[in-house]
Amino acid sequence: MIYNKDAVFPYPVLSRTSQSYQENYFIFDVNVTDEDETNYEFSLNYEISSPFLVKLLQEDKAALMLIIQSGDNYFEKIAYGQEKITLKKNRLSLSKRTKLQLHILSVEKITFNQAEDLVKFYNDYKDEIEVKRYSLLAYSDEVIFESSEEKPVDLFEQLIDTELSIPFKVELTSETIRLIFKNREISLEDYHVKTSLRNLYVYIGLIRALTEFIESNIRNEEFIVLENTDPEKGLHRKLKDLMINRGITDIDPENLDYVIQKMSDNIIVKYTNGVREMVENGN
Repeated sequence: MIYNKDAVFPYPVLSRTSQSYQENYFIFDVNVTDEDETNYEFSLNYEISSPFLVKLLQEDKAALMLIIQSGDNYFEKIAYGQEKITLKKNRLSLSKRTKLQLHILSVEKITFNQAEDLVKFYNDYKDEIEVKRYSLLAYSDEVIFESSEEKPVDLFEQLIDTELSIPFKVELTSETIRLIFKNREISLEDYHVKTSLRNLYVYIGLIRALTEFIESNIRNEEFIVLENTDPEKGLHRKLKDLMINRGITDIDPENLDYVIQKMSDNIIVKYTNGVREMVENGN
């Protein structure tokens, strides 16, 4: 089961909309990085704000479960820290509307007496909270893939152009936001840093793409109601669908920063967490 609305539980559950934890984000992003005649290869990125839940995963007292809805429901356990997964095409079709979500499930009976990152509300009775095996402990935001033209699941692509006269630039194609770097060093791919540190480039690309989206769809009104648009460009259709899936109903030149942060799963939070981790590790 994929949770796409606020759900109520009789015990603390981590989600973007929950108020149980002091920091309540469970960031999840997934992309198709390779495919052949029989398989899809997905790259997985996720960040969990709760040290308590991370510790449970590290000690195998809880497990990550990838939930997929695409025609039939499909789920598969993944190891904590796993960044890639290969799925058979006969079990999954991206030609249909596909939803993905990560869950954290208890593997054994769990008590919350060691959960130091809950909100103060639980301080007086967290020792009494127990959940059974296979109970839901957390769920991420859902990721939605829609079939689209030439590149059905890609919003970004990256190129290295050694002839580039500047270090970095953005090009908007009919289907994607193209990030072009003069070399791999500038792209940060050759450095052992979190992928979230590349969010600077992603942010710039989204600003360019959304600005073009607004210029192509706005008329005499002050803002664009997304449901009223029918974009011709494939990239604009992907942006529209992504914004609507993230609960965004309208867009204008003044709310671009808000829109980007909401449609991109806390892009600024992920960037600052990556910088803080790098500083703390002395890199």
